[in-house]
Amino acid sequence: MLRFLLSLSLILACDAHALTLRLCTLDQPFPPHTMPDGSGAAQVLLRQAAREEGVTIDNRVAPRLRCLAQLKSGEVDGVMAAFLPERIAYGVFPMAGAAADETRALSVVRFVVYRQKGGAVQWDGSGFAGLDARPVGIQVGLAVAQRLRQTGVTVDEGAKSIAQNLEKLVRGRLQAVVALEGESQPLVERLSDRIEVLPKPFDATPIYLQVHPAYYAAHREAVEKLWNAVRRARKR
Repeated sequence: MLRFLLSLSLILACDAHALTLRLCTLDQPFPPHTMPDGSGAAQVLLRQAAREEGVTIDNRVAPRLRCLAQLKSGEVDGVMAAFLPERIAYGVFPMAGAAADETRALSVVRFVVYRQKGGAVQWDGSGFAGLDARPVGIQVGLAVAQRLRQTGVTVDEGAKSIAQNLEKLVRGRLQAVVALEGESQPLVERLSDRIEVLPKPFDATPIYLQVHPAYYAAHREAVEKLWNAVRRARKR
């Protein structure tokens, strides 16, 4: 509570007519959604919405877990994140009742399943078949890992990049990999003689601008307008 009040007092001390949002984004490419240089589609859309509402985006770059830690501590005002109920404890999402409002999402991230070429692993959209004792790999810090664990498979979250996981797959240390579709495609094309993608996507996850509770408390109307501007920008 003390940390929240300190963050709130600092935010309220800022000039309300020159609102800035300190945004932490990933230090690794997450194409086409986010890029370290700010050129990702979700970043471009957010800047467009922010310009309409007179908000300046101050972009910070850090690893995924550090971004979440900085949001929790109030070092940054926002991150781009998938909605999970437990994340409400340290950040505010655009909501529609008890669920996140998908119409105000920045983008939708598609995850797919890769296996060794000719392998036995199958994914039918709800469950796996043809598994052995080896784990299924996914990058560390992704919200979709929760759904992967719910399927009952052993999950390996040790990799920081898709390249590391695909290397494990090629070497037989993993039996399958769940990865972001756009990010993995160039690597998959180079390894097309050794790995293949399964036809059904694993998941489609909306990504939102999530803001620190103190920032939202200080600028509730401005944040709601920014989320609404995101919705308008996506419709164009």
